[in-house]
Amino acid sequence: MAPALPGAGIVVKVVRLIPSMKKIGIILILAVLAVAADIGWQVGVCELANAELREDLGDIGSLAAQRIGFAVVRSDDDLRDDVILRAKKHGITLQPEQIAVERTGTEESPHAHLVVRYRRKVSLARLSFVLRYKTTNQR
Repeated sequence: MAPALPGAGIVVKVVRLIPSMKKIGIILILAVLAVAADIGWQVGVCELANAELREDLGDIGSLAAQRIGFAVVRSDDDLRDDVILRAKKHGITLQPEQIAVERTGTEESPHAHLVVRYRRKVSLARLSFVLRYKTTNQR
């Protein structure tokens, strides 16, 4: 009988651990992918809502109803209220001071330049970060 090699028992134990280490690695990879998917989903929802709000700002800022005589001249506060209402439909909470209104154009062809600044919080368990948006109706 040959004498046992020093450390041979350790090698056998490590070889037996490799399948369970692969399982742990797969579980860790799946956990990281789940966290990334959750954060990606939250960020994607925020980005989609921001894009929809940008489209609505274009509609509001064009003052099309006023231009064709369908509506009376609206004040800056009326425009802000309309932006707040449309933002709420997309899950965005705004205050009037977060909306800047600048009027341009002529009386026959009015236009309102709208700028909205707001923040959205993305969180996962105890970790969170804030997305800052500056959305405008200008292309």
